[in-house]
Amino acid sequence: QGSHVWDFLEHLEPLMPPALQTETVERVKGWGRTRQLPSAERARLWIKLSLTTRSLSDSLELIGQQTDIKCAYYEPTAFLRNESVASLVPPLLSTLAHLEFRPTKGGGG
Repeated sequence: QGSHVWDFLEHLEPLMPPALQTETVERVKGWGRTRQLPSAERARLWIKLSLTTRSLSDSLELIGQQTDIKCAYYEPTAFLRNESVASLVPPLLSTLAHLEFRPTKGGGG
């Protein structure tokens, strides 16, 4: 397995329930191939698209439920591995749902 956040996100999206699948990873993969984006840029683009589709909070909540995947990608002391702290993030991010995020001119990011 890879060690970048992008590798983690690629494994996460197929686990999402159909209502949450926004094909964000597939869109980012397409842009990443044409623009040869490094993993960190792909992860940033995924976050931006998740904000645009208002799915970031739900995605992070799903991450919180995927203990096996978190253990494979994160150290035991990582923020996302701390259940009590990580559970606070989705409700905070859900407050962003009323804001409208739009991609900037020039593409996906």
